Amino acid sequence: MTFDDGPDMADTVGPITSVNCCVATGRFATCPDSPADFAIPIRENPHADTGPYRDAYLRHLYSRAEYYDGLSHEVLGRSVAHVLLLHHNLINALFLRDVIHMFQDKGWTLIDAETAFKDPVYSLHPDTLPAGESVLWALAKQHGVSGLRYPAEDDVYEKPILDRLGL
Repeated sequence: MTFDDGPDMADTVGPITSVNCCVATGRFATCPDSPADFAIPIRENPHADTGPYRDAYLRHLYSRAEYYDGLSHEVLGRSVAHVLLLHHNLINALFLRDVIHMFQDKGWTLIDAETAFKDPVYSLHPDTLPAGESVLWALAKQHGVSGLRYPAEDDVYEKPILDRLGL
């Protein structure tokens, strides 16, 4: 896929120079201040191959989904109705269809937010700090699960992977 592979794709995301590539699962090492600045190849060459970025992004999202589903099973003994927050930005505009298909291909069922938030887990109020990230992470911390990866601290995890891929 290249940047111009869709009708009006550039109009969907606004100016490339102001792209903010942050997702709820953490910064995917593609924000403009990052060495792996996703916008630079696109700015320099609108026909740049975005496939390696797509593949790394899909692996990242699925890895985070598996992580949180694992926490769900460990703490609650079941899989909750997960919520994936994706922001309006270049990487999601380019790859949203791929994200949806990836989850479907891996057997996940897509539901709307109203249905997801009916899951009882979202009415729980874990007593942990820091707060405001993932309710599953907070519950796991409250239950003393060891080795938790703090949701907002992803650069130490994701950057080495992207560096190995040359992204």
